[in-house]
Amino acid sequence: MEQGTARKIVITVMFLLVSPLLADNPESAFWQEPSPITVELSRGDAAVTPGRFILAALLYSGVAHGDIPRYQDQIHSLLDRLTEAYGDRPRDARLAEALLEELHRSVLTRYRETATELDLLIDDGLFNCVSSSILYAIVLDAFGFPFSAVRTSDHAFIKVLAGGTYYDVETTSRYGFDPGRKKEFRDEFGSMTGFVYTPPSNYSDRIDISRTEFLSLILQNRITIFMQHKQYEHALAPGIEFFTLRGDKESLEMLVGIVQRVGLSALERKQYAQGLLIMDRAVSTFRDFEQFEETRRQYILDWSRRLVDAGSYEEAASSARTALTAGKIPEEDYRRLLIFRFHREAEAVSRDTRRGPGAALDILARARRELGGEESLLEAEHVYARNFVLTTAEQGDVEKAFSLLNLFTSDGRLTQDSFRELYVFLTLKKAESSARRHDYLEAIQAIEEGLSLLGEEKKLHEGLAVYMHNYALRLIEEKRFSDAKTFLDGERCRTALDPADRGELIRYYYQSAADALFGAGKTDAALELLETGMRELPGDRALLKVYEVKIHNLLVDLVRGKEFDRAHDLVRRGLT
Repeated sequence: MEQGTARKIVITVMFLLVSPLLADNPESAFWQEPSPITVELSRGDAAVTPGRFILAALLYSGVAHGDIPRYQDQIHSLLDRLTEAYGDRPRDARLAEALLEELHRSVLTRYRETATELDLLIDDGLFNCVSSSILYAIVLDAFGFPFSAVRTSDHAFIKVLAGGTYYDVETTSRYGFDPGRKKEFRDEFGSMTGFVYTPPSNYSDRIDISRTEFLSLILQNRITIFMQHKQYEHALAPGIEFFTLRGDKESLEMLVGIVQRVGLSALERKQYAQGLLIMDRAVSTFRDFEQFEETRRQYILDWSRRLVDAGSYEEAASSARTALTAGKIPEEDYRRLLIFRFHREAEAVSRDTRRGPGAALDILARARRELGGEESLLEAEHVYARNFVLTTAEQGDVEKAFSLLNLFTSDGRLTQDSFRELYVFLTLKKAESSARRHDYLEAIQAIEEGLSLLGEEKKLHEGLAVYMHNYALRLIEEKRFSDAKTFLDGERCRTALDPADRGELIRYYYQSAADALFGAGKTDAALELLETGMRELPGDRALLKVYEVKIHNLLVDLVRGKEFDRAHDLVRRGLT
């Protein structure tokens, strides 16, 4: 049997063994378990035979499993042609260089930075540093040249042992064999790739990599392109293979990132179940890596929070409860989610003018029954209870507000400090309502009741003084002089009113009452009243001035009427 035929049979049999496992998984459009060949190759380079290398390169390029035999045949035919043309030549540097040049003549026709896939190279001649290095490595394997792949942060090339010497090979150029000595290579590299050439020996981060890591570069490049185009679901299968093959921190972080993006994409499409299925598969497939459990946990909580934000409170709680029962989130997460749910629901109904803070309190009461004395919920109850009292009062039902205040204080939803603050507010509100009806006595009574209950309270004392002042003023203006004087002389006014304010009201009483008597022709009575006022308010210049003006006017009238005796008596009275 010819060598090429034997190689073809081995590769085909290997494909037939793995192809059933490459079929689409019915449980998810994008999830697939790691392929058997990847599991095998992950054990190390000893498992990387030439046939497996070719199969893996095609599989990692995303070739559909039904098309793999065709590409294997094309690669086999290429190797047969090269063997026929160069098979009898010594395995030295000139042969290794000639093989690279032949590939550029017959296969590698056009550079494209993103052309990582081997099938794209075979079909269209498009290549980049990874795909051209992979193909060159397949050829070197066929001719028995030892080689290793080299990677840097942004590049890959080959290092081949030929004639006892290692040579760097930049496979992106026909002049790439031992490129540092060739001006033609540097010129072609720059015009073809758009990058300034850096000799491989100058790379500070060049690393010789294993064949499995070399193959993984195909996966890594494809993943990067999918992620850049936000095709996260398409990045999932190569991400699984990449992590299974490499099993290092870099590949783990990449796969976790893909799974997170797939989950976020599912949430944005409101396809929670599909995203959760992928999370579940990730956890079951990679059960030794807690990062996938954490990703699933965050996914579930994110979905539940989104439901809460959308107002689907019961659905959010049900979803989280299902996850809790299945062991996918801990009890503490479930509790925090419920707290979040009740806060948001209470906030939403409190803004609803048809429901308000009373409905919010009902929701928080339910939360208390379900969760017990959760501090943040108790604080929220305090806020909504306070707002309910205030809102009720602002709507004009002060008596109901008082009832709510007493209820919320007795059941602990309001503190004693809040009770005092709100009681003062409601008392002043009640007094204000009475005052608007000009019922100042009722306003005074309301405030006095508040002071009786609370004791010293500055705002109530200030309010009481205002309404007492207004009541006394009203009595005077209504010419209820006797009632006004009795009120001003009473203990309530003496205690509540500032002495200066009370003094002004008393002066106003005497002036107004005297004017009324003068108007009624009761001159002596008017003067006597003013004289009484001056005795009560000794040194009050304003009242004295009024008295002097009245005496002066009376004297003028008496003199004009030639009532000199009466005028004389009035002068003597004034002097007295």
